[in-house]
Amino acid sequence: MTSSASTIAPRAAPSQDELFPIRATTVQPFEQGKDISFRCWDVSGRFFYCKGDSSNRSTRAIEAVFTSLALELGISTAPWSTIEYSGQTYFGSQDRDLTSSHFRTRDFILSTSKDETGRASPFPGSYLSQVLVYDLFINNPDRSPNNFVLLDGYGSDRLCAIDFADASFKSLTSTDFPVALSNTRQLGRRCREIHGEHLAPALEMVERIEGLPRTVFSRIVNDVRDDWLDEVAKGSLCEIWGSSDFRRRLAHLRTGLTSGDLV
Repeated sequence: MTSSASTIAPRAAPSQDELFPIRATTVQPFEQGKDISFRCWDVSGRFFYCKGDSSNRSTRAIEAVFTSLALELGISTAPWSTIEYSGQTYFGSQDRDLTSSHFRTRDFILSTSKDETGRASPFPGSYLSQVLVYDLFINNPDRSPNNFVLLDGYGSDRLCAIDFADASFKSLTSTDFPVALSNTRQLGRRCREIHGEHLAPALEMVERIEGLPRTVFSRIVNDVRDDWLDEVAKGSLCEIWGSSDFRRRLAHLRTGLTSGDLV
């Protein structure tokens, strides 16, 4: 099956831009996502999947940092907001309340794509390769076609990555990566079969990560609410960026991509 690249664009989306939490006006339980506490609508009719901390993990902070970092690195992500409900705050990822859009997203990711002339399009293969490299970097083992959404954007649909909840702050100083049977690695192999290798964009993402200044990463971390991540934890996390262990991780990532060991 083929799909047209002319109506789906790889544009970036804004991250959180509200000064205060958004109040959930209509709330529904959601049983399918292991990290999702509920889904809701705000007063403007925007739809969100909302996550709180669970299993002794700082899920809200992980999502806030790694979603914002992805955007800083040029990966299109869904807009997110702090959602307030029943006296608590949650990480809210924006989506469409349309079942059909989820089927369309999956079909687009797992279908060969052609441009207006009928030639193979570099998108979404190049975009997906960079998302998957980013997932390897943050040790997110759970990337699947379900972890993308299509959102409105400037006259075309925008393919956005969502759900970084299974990533790890600690992994940024290790050489641990998702195992070969993880959802992330399996999706990577499937995308290579459908869209091609796209090694150059993948290695470009490594360069972007390596070139991101610590001041930018620190700003992302320090923007996280203190009740999601305390000041001591923020300080320790900021020190990781650019450290020798951080650079060693990037070297292992680059080597694994080039050799095919992390495919």
